Amino acid sequence: MAVFIGADNGTVSGAGGLRLGGDSSGILQLTSGANTAAVTIDSSQNVGVGVTPSVWYSYSKVIQSGQSGALETRSNANLTALSTNQYINASGNYTYLTTDYATRYYQNNGQHIWQNAPSGTAGTTATLTQAMTLDNSGNLGLGVTPSAWGTLKALQIGNGAAIASAYNSTYIYANAYYNGTNSIYLSSNKSASYSLDGVNGTHSWSIAGSGTVGGTISYTQAMTLDNSGIAYIGATSGLGSRLNLIKDTNSTVENLLWLRNSGTGYKGARITFGEYTTVNGYITNQYISSGPNWCTDIGSTNLIRFFIGSDPGTEAARIDSSGNLNFKTSNAGIVFNNSSALANSTLNDYETGTWTPNQGSGLTVVGSFSSGGVYTKIGRMVYLQGYVSGSTSIAVSSAGLISSNTPFTSTGSGIVGLGGATNGGGTVSSVTNCGPNSTNVSSGSAISTTNTIYFSLIYQATF
Repeated sequence: MAVFIGADNGTVSGAGGLRLGGDSSGILQLTSGANTAAVTIDSSQNVGVGVTPSVWYSYSKVIQSGQSGALETRSNANLTALSTNQYINASGNYTYLTTDYATRYYQNNGQHIWQNAPSGTAGTTATLTQAMTLDNSGNLGLGVTPSAWGTLKALQIGNGAAIASAYNSTYIYANAYYNGTNSIYLSSNKSASYSLDGVNGTHSWSIAGSGTVGGTISYTQAMTLDNSGIAYIGATSGLGSRLNLIKDTNSTVENLLWLRNSGTGYKGARITFGEYTTVNGYITNQYISSGPNWCTDIGSTNLIRFFIGSDPGTEAARIDSSGNLNFKTSNAGIVFNNSSALANSTLNDYETGTWTPNQGSGLTVVGSFSSGGVYTKIGRMVYLQGYVSGSTSIAVSSAGLISSNTPFTSTGSGIVGLGGATNGGGTVSSVTNCGPNSTNVSSGSAISTTNTIYFSLIYQATF
């Protein structure tokens, strides 16, 4: 029973009007209609609108409405809560009012906190999870209470990610928060951060190794994009190229650059500069290859090697530690595609060297014979210089053979190499030639007795 004040419509009593009644229960009700309780105030001063208030926690002061809604304040704390389908029972436990989901929003100590609970059975304990918190510094946590972010304003998502802002700059953190002095680990794991500096117009990406919860993070700036659109990887400044890949210190074996296309059915390309791992361990090298699969490069250091074909690939060319370009495939070279040429060829040979002319049958030598020479070969063209000497004197007859051992055999098809010869004083000269399919150097006219005969020759050699 209860003390009641009613507005009776006479449906039950037969006489409408104001009705009063009471007992010693300490409960006050306002009734309406057919003596139906509209508002109930229990002995704990909790109010039920359309419902008798549940037996709430002793410090709770509540307006409970309908099937599941409640507005709660506390007599022992600065707390105001709005809840659905839950109340705090006399033992202080959150309890389902009906069989359904439950939610709660409350304000306390300058914070706004949102909670929820899965669907449960009426009268059983509801386990509330803190879904969102807006702290008294203006930081918002989703699934977590925001950390102490110092002067930054942050949206923190669990213990994994956060977006923060201050001083015209924006920051994104993984496993970290900034306490105003240092970045701090949220969990015992690795961390990363990205910053957009609105003052200087730069983008920075930083990484850190695994650390301990609450420990100070020491970031390494892994990549920078400055306000000129220049990117630095592994550095914060460098050459003015659009992209700078920099490794200044020795560390674990790693690639400086690796580009790879391994699409099925496609002849992709791979370019790797730096160190890389093979099935046989760590190899320090420079590597370029083309083809659909990874090619293993087991070689010495300080090279750039060019590979073609599928695993393991064939080395086609290399640039050695002295900067020399070496073609590793027989007869390979540089192809010149000139549309105006009668026939395009491959430049596959460049060679310089020395040679020692032998004594040709057209020479008259007095005393001991000596000789020497140099050559340059570009493709099939040979540029030859040499000399023959007699310790007392030397001469060559008309159409006489000076030497029969040129470094390369001249080509056939009636092509003749030409040059010149002169005596030591340069007062007598002669034309020299090298006939088809020959290693001979002959003089067109005689050169009389002198100390040394100098000669040169240009001819086309066979491959």
